[in-house]
Amino acid sequence: MPVTSNCPVISRIAVGDTVQAFYFLPNNTKTYVNVGNMQQGGPYTWTINNSNSIIELGDKFTPLYNMKISSIAKSINELNIDPLGLPAIHTIDMHNNKYFSGQFSLDVFRQASVSEVRTINFANTACAVSGDSFYLDIEQNPGTTNARTKFTKLTDIDISGSNCITNIFIPTNVPL
Repeated sequence: MPVTSNCPVISRIAVGDTVQAFYFLPNNTKTYVNVGNMQQGGPYTWTINNSNSIIELGDKFTPLYNMKISSIAKSINELNIDPLGLPAIHTIDMHNNKYFSGQFSLDVFRQASVSEVRTINFANTACAVSGDSFYLDIEQNPGTTNARTKFTKLTDIDISGSNCITNIFIPTNVPL
């Protein structure tokens, strides 16, 4: 699967217990990483270090939504993304993913002062466990005086046909 970084970086990328390697990710160049056999088993736990430099996971030929992702997390306990998160990603295209966990959140994309996310696509999605659902939390602390967002560059969102998103909070300062 292609991974693109906004600066030269060495990243440790692991997928489940089957694939683990170090990759040199040059500036703005797709680097193809081994993600194992994504057609069997799963969903998988990914571990990515130096993730704050990554601007794209997947592409139109190998989309992220084909990777059977249940959550994208930044905590060490969940062992997915290092604590720096994925603040440089421009597009979150998870349409048609049927493996979401009810614990899914966008926290990993808001680790910088402003998120670079411009497009979010969760069309025709579902949770792996029937009846599970989650809020798509564009705004943190909605309905309070503490309400805020880091998704101020977001211009497009699609949740049509989603069976797992039960609510979405979109603040007024998001230019949708």
